[in-house]
Amino acid sequence: NQHLVAGDSLDVFLDDFPTVSREQAVAYLQMTLEYANARIKGSQNGVYSGDG
Repeated sequence: NQHLVAGDSLDVFLDDFPTVSREQAVAYLQMTLEYANARIKGSQNGVYSGDG
């Protein structure tokens, strides 16, 4: 999370965590983006899941 806040590139993150592959990092970022978009869409439709 601190890498995102600092505006670091994916390459900087991967340098700091050599056991994480680029594919894993990209998949995680895509998953969290999809989750965030679903939460936004749900809140716009008056749906609240209450899990966060």
